[in-house]
Parts: sequence; structure tokens; C-alpha cells
Amino acid sequence: TPSSFDMRGENIVQHPELTYYTFEFESIEAPFDLITPVILSLYVFDANIGRRVSEQWSVVPDQWKSKLGEDPEFSYIINSPPKVSFALEKPRTTKSMDLTEQLFLVVVLDRPFILKGGAAVDDYYTNQKEANKKKAILATKEQCIGGWANTFAYGAIPMHTIMDTIATGIVRFDHVVATQQADEEYLQHKLNKVRKNPVNYSIDIRYKIAKQDP
Repeated sequence: TPSSFDMRGENIVQHPELTYYTFEFESIEAPFDLITPVILSLYVFDANIGRRVSEQWSVVPDQWKSKLGEDPEFSYIINSPPKVSFALEKPRTTKSMDLTEQLFLVVVLDRPFILKGGAAVDDYYTNQKEANKKKAILATKEQCIGGWANTFAYGAIPMHTIMDTIATGIVRFDHVVATQQADEEYLQHKLNKVRKNPVNYSIDIRYKIAKQDP
């Protein structure tokens, strides 16, 4: 079911002691053609409480701004800021656990809604046969105008891993997981268990990252 894109950042959990991380989109690449425009939404998610604990920032990579702009309802997201700073609670440790262990940097991939949820596009991303590519391109002609988008994948990296490697200046999602939903309940469930045989797409997404010291 499609949903109109929402950037209002509902259910934000406030924290008193904060440190800031600045993210800037760098690239998205795949060893196959990405058939539709992609909208990337980035935020920090607490898998323990099942809530976002940062703002949600969405960006459209430059290569798709023109195509996405054919639907005027996406104009606000095309013009979203090129970078964002997330305020996060400073790492704390209790006797039982490091509280950063359950924090994940999550990227959600959405595309303009097309009929049948873009199943033909997903088939091509899973199996890059030429016949599948032709079906995928044909399916994109059935895009629904009106600013509607649907999720087709997500990626997640533990925040403690990012904190340990922040000196590199790059955060890399080396693959994403196929999904048609990425709500808070779904993510909490998936990030708290080992998934058996997930469908992965070889889509590589990179962001520049910098820590802002107070």
C-alpha cells in the first residue's frame, strides 16, 4: 500500500546529553541499472525501545532529481538539504549493557509508487536477466502521480561500529535488504533477531560523516 511521503519526524525520543554527527550523502552505486529514482531516508533507530532517536533526513541523489521532478508533488523532497546533523545521546554503559549496542543507523530506500508495488523491478534487482530488465522498465510506465512512494529496501549499521570507524569519514552500507515495509515495529523485530535467508540487493550507499565536538 503506498503512502504519501512524510518527513515530519514523529515519535522522536528526546535525550538530555547530546553529541552531534553530521552526515552528507556521497554516492549510491549498483552493479546493475537502478530502474527507478531512489529516495534515501536516514535516521538513528533504537532497537531496544523500537523508536527513532534522531530526526529523519531524506535526500534524492542528483541522478534522479530531474526524473522525480516530473511529479511536482516530490518537489519539496528534491530540494531537501544536502547534509544533516543528528543529535545523539552520549554513549553510556550500565552494569548489564552498553546502551549504544542497540542503536542502528538506518537507511530506507523508497521509490515512486508503481502498480503491483514494483514487483517486476524487484525481480530484476534479484536476478539481472535481460528479460527481467525489460519487464522492469515496462512496469515503471505505470507510475502513480501524486507524490506517492513505497519502500523496497533498507540497510542498518550498528552505531557503535560507526563510532569506532568515524575517523575514516565514511559510512558505507555495502548492501541493503529487500522489504516492502520499514516501520518501527518491523525494524525492532528484524534488528533483534538473525534473519534467515534475507533477500539482499547489491546496492552500495555511502555517506560522509563527521563528529561535532561541543
